[in-house]
Amino acid sequence: VLDIRADGTVTIVEADAVAIERIESNGAAVDVKAGGDLAIGGAIVVEVGGVLLQADGAITLGKAVSTDGGAISIVAGNGLVLGDEADLRSAGGDITLRGGAGVLTMTDDTYVDAANGSLTLSADGAVTIGKLRSTKVGGTVSITSGGVVDGGEGETDIIAATSTLKIVAQGGIGS
Repeated sequence: VLDIRADGTVTIVEADAVAIERIESNGAAVDVKAGGDLAIGGAIVVEVGGVLLQADGAITLGKAVSTDGGAISIVAGNGLVLGDEADLRSAGGDITLRGGAGVLTMTDDTYVDAANGSLTLSADGAVTIGKLRSTKVGGTVSITSGGVVDGGEGETDIIAATSTLKIVAQGGIGS
């Protein structure tokens, strides 16, 4: 299990599965590519730059990912799961979540906040949404999937008053 603190760019490329406890980058971007599954148990904090997490298999995110303005892209080949504490926050970069051939699952307690950025979510299977937020004027919140369901009760699921909401769900919307 990797636990990384760096003052520059963090790049990890692995042909098989990867387990990461935490990544802190004070100076630049984080780029992780796994040939198998990718499991992130701890937080990823980037002060400058974006975050790219890619896996040919599934991605499981247990804790928060935050950046002070860079984009966050999490791209799984076969399913993406965001746990209760896996909030994603960018101070203005776009956030892209792709579940690939699997599902994209958030809990009701999962927040995805792009601030002044747009949100793009997609999966061949169902997308279960938590809390989606964007304040970008003229931005988009886009969900494309086999179906869209609510992760649970609580606060309003999507707040993007100055953005366009686009949902394309082949299997329907709602539970």
